[in-house]
Amino acid sequence: MAHLTPDKQDDGLLEFYGMGGMHQRGGLTIGLVRVRRRLPCDPGGPKNGIGYAVLATSRDGVHWQRFREPFLDRNPERGSWTMP
Repeated sequence: MAHLTPDKQDDGLLEFYGMGGMHQRGGLTIGLVRVRRRLPCDPGGPKNGIGYAVLATSRDGVHWQRFREPFLDRNPERGSWTMP
């Protein structure tokens, strides 16, 4: 069972919502981890949270290495994450 937890390198509240898009390449499993952080969607806005995906890799399906930089990031255009 895969287990990812926030650590001291993560600022603020960080939540993991699941992993999908799994691919196997030889002995390496690659997955996309869905992440949510309690940050403002727009500069100066309310801290409703932003979501993005990061890569994670494993050779045994139990121990995972999470990459910290967003692989699929949010749209940086102001207002693009607000509900109509």
